[in-house]
Amino acid sequence: MAGDRAALLQKVRTMLAQAGFFLTEPDLRTVAFDLVARRDRELRIVKVLTNIDALSATVARDLRILSTYLNGRPMVVGERSAAGPLEEGVVYLRHGIPIVEYSTLSDLYLKGVPPFIFAAPGGPYVQMNGERLRHLRYERGLSLGQLADAAGVSRKAIQLYEQGKNAMVDVAEKLEEYLGQPMIAPLDPFSLAQAEKGRTREDGHHFRGFQRQVVDQLEDLGFTMAYPKKANIEAISNSNGSILISGIGATAPEMQERGRLLHQLQRVTEKDTVLFLQRPGEKQNISGTPVLSREDLDRLADPKAILELVKERK
Repeated sequence: MAGDRAALLQKVRTMLAQAGFFLTEPDLRTVAFDLVARRDRELRIVKVLTNIDALSATVARDLRILSTYLNGRPMVVGERSAAGPLEEGVVYLRHGIPIVEYSTLSDLYLKGVPPFIFAAPGGPYVQMNGERLRHLRYERGLSLGQLADAAGVSRKAIQLYEQGKNAMVDVAEKLEEYLGQPMIAPLDPFSLAQAEKGRTREDGHHFRGFQRQVVDQLEDLGFTMAYPKKANIEAISNSNGSILISGIGATAPEMQERGRLLHQLQRVTEKDTVLFLQRPGEKQNISGTPVLSREDLDRLADPKAILELVKERK
């Protein structure tokens, strides 16, 4: 099964590269995501799973945190669930994360063909072109009741469709047949992603010692903090639009791999990354990631000064 996932991940990487995305390196090590990809202003945080039932609430939360703070969008590429293989052209949703199978994503990025259907409790749904529906109703002098009778729904439902609300596939098909016009709008799968709500200090209650000191001090200085649990990142901080992605540890040798991960994220996301070390020695960066000590934090009075020192030590 591990081999199947590795093969799928490689297919996704190759396809995104062909579509013009700049990617993190293949040996990125984190549970929360497998790659981060950027194309112009599009930033995608991607998790690849053969069975999408393996997407946990914790990993989904990390994906939402990363996407919200980095102004990107999360997605999962999968092959199947307990119910069977994922369908081509259908967007699924788990824990606020859009999920598609490989061909759906490939069609979107390499052929410009978007999906039209998303799976939700109760059956498959489509997004209605509400403006066209309303225009045709007025143009042809049709009442809400006439359209409701044709589609087998209530008048209120037609009003909601005209506002762009979603409809069951069979209802949309009945309206298209009655009006002789396409009524289904293409679906942006990433519009279904849920943003992560604001965090509090309680979310970082698991920190102790030096880690606790660092995150408390950053919050005291005015940073808005979030704490992923499975991303090999201790904190993501936001201050006036400047993002700081950080790892926190004791010594330089044990943070080499973390420094490489953060450097990869900095290259692709173009956001600042930093390692806070309790005993940094003479190093000012590790694997391309700037290093700050507790002493640096103590003498810097505001977020701007911290960000300036991070940029200096890149």
